[in-house]
Amino acid sequence: LTAISGVFYSFQWDILLLETGFLTALCYAPWLTLRLHSSSSSQNHDHQQHHLLSSSSTTLGTHPIRLLLFKLMFMSGVVKIQSNCPTWSNLTALEYHFATQCLPSPLSWHVHQMHPFILRLGVAITFIIEIPVAFLLVSPIRSWRIVGAYMQILLQILIIVTGNYNFFNVLTILLCLPCFVDDYYYREIEGGNDMGVKHIENDRGETRKSWQQVIQWGKIQKVIKHTACVVFLLWSCHSMIQFDYNNTTSNAKGFWRAINVRLKMTKSDCDDLINQSVPFLPPLAMFFLVVNATHCFFSSFCYDRQQKNRKNNKDNNKTRWMSHAKISITILSYLFRFATCLLCMGVLSVPLITLTPELQSHQQPGLDFFIRQWSVGRSYRIFNGYGLFRRMTGVGQYRGAISSSIGWAGLHPSIVARPEIILETVLGDDESDSNHMKDSTVVKVDEWRELNFRWKPGNVHEKPRQVAPHQPRLDWQMWFAALGQYQHNPWLIHLMDKILNECRPVLNLLDEDEWMSSDSGVERPQQIRKIRARLFNYDFTRIDTEWSRGIPGVDILGGDAKADSDNALLKDFFSWPDQYWSRSFQREYVPILERGNPSVIRYLSASGYKSGKCIDQWSQRCDVFEAASNVRVLCNMSSWIRDQYISCNVVAFLIIISIAFIRAKTTEHGTLRKGDGNLGDKVKNE
Repeated sequence: LTAISGVFYSFQWDILLLETGFLTALCYAPWLTLRLHSSSSSQNHDHQQHHLLSSSSTTLGTHPIRLLLFKLMFMSGVVKIQSNCPTWSNLTALEYHFATQCLPSPLSWHVHQMHPFILRLGVAITFIIEIPVAFLLVSPIRSWRIVGAYMQILLQILIIVTGNYNFFNVLTILLCLPCFVDDYYYREIEGGNDMGVKHIENDRGETRKSWQQVIQWGKIQKVIKHTACVVFLLWSCHSMIQFDYNNTTSNAKGFWRAINVRLKMTKSDCDDLINQSVPFLPPLAMFFLVVNATHCFFSSFCYDRQQKNRKNNKDNNKTRWMSHAKISITILSYLFRFATCLLCMGVLSVPLITLTPELQSHQQPGLDFFIRQWSVGRSYRIFNGYGLFRRMTGVGQYRGAISSSIGWAGLHPSIVARPEIILETVLGDDESDSNHMKDSTVVKVDEWRELNFRWKPGNVHEKPRQVAPHQPRLDWQMWFAALGQYQHNPWLIHLMDKILNECRPVLNLLDEDEWMSSDSGVERPQQIRKIRARLFNYDFTRIDTEWSRGIPGVDILGGDAKADSDNALLKDFFSWPDQYWSRSFQREYVPILERGNPSVIRYLSASGYKSGKCIDQWSQRCDVFEAASNVRVLCNMSSWIRDQYISCNVVAFLIIISIAFIRAKTTEHGTLRKGDGNLGDKVKNE
């Protein structure tokens, strides 16, 4: 699907979905664990050993998933600094992002009104979460991974609230779930008693004292791990960001104007971090996998030996043969899963070496094998590199010197210039055109009418809509086309040609139901005669604040007559405005096109498209089936689900995430209760 769909399926979350699906099916899927079941009641200890080994085999698949999440976040963070984009280096990216993102959400306008210091602090926190916190995701310590996963989930939730990024944020949250899994599954089953397998069996007093020492040592370990994690986070914040304060005035407004946050990490510092960490991190992650696999493997057989020593009866030959066959198949499945995970971890970490020229020129020994495998997987789009939001788009140019009243904290004012393509058409019929041609003295002026899309900005009074986790790919691709020229986007000319020929499936993609033909087949009295594309610069309207007045060319709601008070600002901030956007015309993007233009037909043919009318695939829908038939009922039901596609997607994603969390918590609590029960029975027996 991604290969034949061209630019419409070439987004980074599409290839992330492919890579995640491949790794999950190959390394994490439970059906890869081969099992033989036995009904004999005398096989409890063998069944328990088989359960331990097969369950720990599933936990091995969490290592490649966590390394994939690290690669996604770490590469997305460092490429922002390496790009030398002024908006990222000055921490002003969020002053543009909410208005220039592909499809703003209903809350994007409100967040865009926030104080510049809060927005710049948000950029600094984003860098911390994407770069240093990403290392916690591949840590062998579970509590560190949980901290890193929660911070990543928090970032994704904020992105979901303030933007429409389809299923990408939900997929990233799902990638965080393996961080909550304990690698040492055997230790969870036994309730942590692997540290105290050998007990003092002289009397109950000495045994109780031994367990108290184990519990006390566990608490000390927990404090040490949590303290080390906090120290790492504080050190990361100190190394990456710095707060500046210019104490020139004592009033409140002067305080907010004097305080600022800036990024300490430069491009050279970022390259040094990559050169010092990337050569060692994938081998360390693979080493942790080997340690985990070895620990789980031998722990399961230690458990089997302990259980056999406590048995009083002897198994017959048939039972013993079944036990050996079951354990042998489980071991082979375990070793296959281990080798697969180890290979995938080496291959998916190959894009990390492309981050700096030093890593590309000084490759580690044995890396050629993984590079060859990565090249093969790259052709199938199952191993990829990432770099989200490398440079901020929609940045306007400021011409002039910075004064004390313009800009914030000595920086240029953040001028938003979001490019947006607006399609306009001229309606008419053949009879009116012929009358005008007969009367040559009448000069006809075309009345251009703007076409509105369902999701992308167009009407300045239209509130942005919530569409995620669905992705309207046409609206997204219109945003990318506005960043370049129509010569590089021949699909746009094809789209305009289909609109000219009134192709019904294409017209259904627009938000023009009130003037288009109905489902009954009644045609409009007027048809589309001409179409053109114009380029505008869009920006959110602003509430009347001190920092908004310092930005040239913005449309401030209420003007200068509005009182600049805290109550008035809060009221404007939490209210829905009558006008969300302001725009200014820039240039003609595509010249006027008419139906049957030979130049357009030749251009589309050279680009691999066919001009003219298209087949109406949805005109009849369910009418082709017999009335009151079961097939007709199912067709109507599927049509209703198709019309409610977005709502059904939201409900389905919420149900899936809820089931995943409930299942994880239930499994964790069940294993802990089982381990605590075994521990209590063992102490009681002793």
